[in-house]
Amino acid sequence: MLNLVPGKTLAVNSVLQLHRLLVDPDADSAVPTPIDTLLDWLTGIQPRVFTVVEQEADHNRPSLLERFTNALFHYAAMFDSMEAVGCRNVFAEAYLRAEIFDVRHELVGRWRDRLARAGLTQLPFGPRALAQATERLLGLTAAFRGGAGYGVLECGGSFALGWHDRPLYSATAWRATGADAASAVNDTAVGGSKGNRNVVENRQ
Repeated sequence: MLNLVPGKTLAVNSVLQLHRLLVDPDADSAVPTPIDTLLDWLTGIQPRVFTVVEQEADHNRPSLLERFTNALFHYAAMFDSMEAVGCRNVFAEAYLRAEIFDVRHELVGRWRDRLARAGLTQLPFGPRALAQATERLLGLTAAFRGGAGYGVLECGGSFALGWHDRPLYSATAWRATGADAASAVNDTAVGGSKGNRNVVENRQ
């Protein structure tokens, strides 16, 4: 059980974890899925903000050919981006190899529908957050030859880390529908002060 402190704001951060709870599209719809069970529980604890980072890829389709084709283009872009900045090494390749074995990812639009059905409301990122994310990315990639190929893409209030305009990872922010909406992401600095809050993190 989580040791939540009454009176403090609850923030939950999930980085590249939710896709592990997805099931095959042709699974029995009468059986609750792990992802739905988790999201129902999450809605119940009423987080003020729930941030989600996932692969921006369409790898959870019934058709094997679709999954293979989508994975081919996605990971080709991943390896190209790593090689361009000199980050293609044995550790990075081992990480991606393990990820490919568990290739069950979905696009941000499908995540948006799923989280909304669970009772979560998206907190769209605003222009200030976009400017800060872009500035940080430029700072990280400036030292690498080929780093100019990276960019921050905006779509429907979400951000994506892109390589030559191809989204690789998406980031969204949410809150439980019944939670206090006083803290809008539009006016919150990326990486700002955590303040007085509970923080639950789930990342690789």
